[in-house]
Amino acid sequence: MQNIVDNKFTLEGHGSLEWYEQGVGFVEFSTTDEASAAMLKMNGKMVGKKPIYVSLAQRKEERKLHLQPQFSNVVLPTSQPFLHQHLPVFSQAATSTTALPPFRGYNNFQPQIMFPPRMPNVPRTRVERLIGWTAPSTGWFKLNSDGASRGNPGLAAAGGVLRDGNGRWYGGFSLHIGRCTAPLAELWGVYYGLVMAWEKKITKLEVEVDSELVVGILKQGIAASHPLSFLARMCHGFLLKDWEVRISHVFREANRVADGLANLAFTLSLGFHLFDVVPSSLESLLWEDEIGVTYPRLVMV
Repeated sequence: MQNIVDNKFTLEGHGSLEWYEQGVGFVEFSTTDEASAAMLKMNGKMVGKKPIYVSLAQRKEERKLHLQPQFSNVVLPTSQPFLHQHLPVFSQAATSTTALPPFRGYNNFQPQIMFPPRMPNVPRTRVERLIGWTAPSTGWFKLNSDGASRGNPGLAAAGGVLRDGNGRWYGGFSLHIGRCTAPLAELWGVYYGLVMAWEKKITKLEVEVDSELVVGILKQGIAASHPLSFLARMCHGFLLKDWEVRISHVFREANRVADGLANLAFTLSLGFHLFDVVPSSLESLLWEDEIGVTYPRLVMV
């Protein structure tokens, strides 16, 4: 049993609980263990149609000092392929600021190398390529997801589409999040896409995301103290289930339907919106993907 010593909440909205747009609260527990247990239980939980973010309360200066040693050594993913062949396990009880140890493989999951390795110090040039959506391998389904934030942080949304080997619509969603950063919105798109695919009992899934940062997080993991770690743990929890999942980065030209669903969310109410059939405003984009329409793009080689 957890003993709450004190609490304080501030909400912003239109007067009734169901119309509150955002808020912040502080809860004081009698012991550190009770506070940590509550944080792990409540972080990411849906309240109404919105997820909540729970972390240990720190002053701005304390948080900066806490994170500075970690981020001073962080190297963000680049356009180079991700060659790590295993994914970190995130312990539900972990509170360390260091990355948790990796384990070796799960459910035949192997990161997909998008480009062949290059020799060091070889000059790179830009060449034009035709980019478009491609159907998944035989017997597989494909999830495309995307996130957007107008301001980063700002008003944010995400979207995702699930298609079969013939490019046919198998489900989609739009998620009006509220206010958050672009990477967080991208991760919410992946998470809800995985939830949707799992509930449809798909056993072989290709996941495509147009954010190299998010692909790096999903393949390599991040430190337990990272602001995105709670959602990364939730995504990895689904990746560890009894199915095969391949994750890869694609350019925006190959992710246009997911992008359309994310932008559609801005016109909808806050929360999750599931589409069993393609929204009429996206029918043309879906059709272009089905017939193999491509767009020119300059890429590094």
